[in-house]
Amino acid sequence: MAERSSPDHWACLAGGNALGAFHLGAIQTLVEADIPVSRVAGASIGAVTAALWLGGPPETAAERIEAFWDRAQDNSVLGTLRGMRQMAALRALLGGQPLLFRPTLPGLWAAHPLAPDDDHLHSTVPMRRTLLDLIDFDHLNDGPVRLIVNALDQQTAEDVVFDSAHTRLTVDHLMASAALPLLFPPVEIDGRLLVAPGLSANLPVAALFRDRPERETICWALDLWPPQARRATSPDTLVRRGQDLMFAAQTRHALERLTLEAAPPLKDAGIPVAIHHLGYDGGDWEVGAKAFDYSPAALARRIHAGEEAMRQALAAAGPAPEPGLQVTRHDFRS
Repeated sequence: MAERSSPDHWACLAGGNALGAFHLGAIQTLVEADIPVSRVAGASIGAVTAALWLGGPPETAAERIEAFWDRAQDNSVLGTLRGMRQMAALRALLGGQPLLFRPTLPGLWAAHPLAPDDDHLHSTVPMRRTLLDLIDFDHLNDGPVRLIVNALDQQTAEDVVFDSAHTRLTVDHLMASAALPLLFPPVEIDGRLLVAPGLSANLPVAALFRDRPERETICWALDLWPPQARRATSPDTLVRRGQDLMFAAQTRHALERLTLEAAPPLKDAGIPVAIHHLGYDGGDWEVGAKAFDYSPAALARRIHAGEEAMRQALAAAGPAPEPGLQVTRHDFRS
């Protein structure tokens, strides 16, 4: 029987653009609870957050992530009125966020028959500068925590995984994972044109578990798209729920497949593994384009939800399970 007195802790961070402020609250709570992680996987904003977390001294991890969201925040939005947040999200989609992404040429004008073609609407040069400013990549690569970043090959539809155990990660790997198709430019690495993995593995549990645990492990899977909701009754709520369904169904399939494939060998090896799946809901408060709502009220709400979700998950995490793999689904926080 494997040693069960001091389990490994892993983390898996989903993509979701501005919804990723939830990760800050959850990670702050993990750090305050003095729970060290040994392996982290992230997709899109999850990969960016993971790199901010691990790219410097552990005691200043929250400060680095906070600094990122301070730069991302849209301070032109005053209050919490829904209409103002809808306009802010639309403005970000079309007009960018100055320290993350900005419109480029021809960009949207490429739709005009007389304009040259283009494969993205926004330049991500500001985000690259922000990440280089906040992340110590030497610390990230040489530190004790393994970071796994995933992306999607635009031309072959193949999942591509970069692992700090085998590859020296750079800002390009983060930019590739965050390259939302059409909005942001794809990133070429090793001859492959890469985009964000949201269409394939938005919660990258498969990448995280490519190398199976060797002893008792607890995995904190932080999601951003709720699996349940009330009936959508308007165009705005239909847009919001359509995104939820696409990502939540994908995650459910990924967790079911992981359980089916990983549970038998882990049971045979006598290794207990618990995955705690928790995440952000937001409910009817969120707008349809919530992933581009960078308003102060939205970011603060998501950070608080992350704190509360992780606090409740830590309190509910019981004794180690029997050998095998067990997924515990916690209520998503609003």
